[in-house]
Amino acid sequence: MCADVAGGPRTRLYSGAAERYEDRAAELQPWTEYEYLVEAFNSAGSFSSSWERVRTDAAPPDDVPAPVFKVQRPAQGKLADPFDWCKA
Repeated sequence: MCADVAGGPRTRLYSGAAERYEDRAAELQPWTEYEYLVEAFNSAGSFSSSWERVRTDAAPPDDVPAPVFKVQRPAQGKLADPFDWCKA
């Protein structure tokens, strides 16, 4: 059960056996601090981690289409040299 803590209620985000979880909830707001902890249970008992604070980054812009790339080819239709896609 997730009990209330100072500053607001606790919300169970995941229950299962995965070793990794990524919070992609639509309720996350840009430039906002959140606190997480892990509670593990098995036949030997239970464990709770310490609270970890994280801050979200800026949100992606609204209503901006993804960029479109056009590869320019030489007249012969072959690329002169191999190339890599890079993100600045």
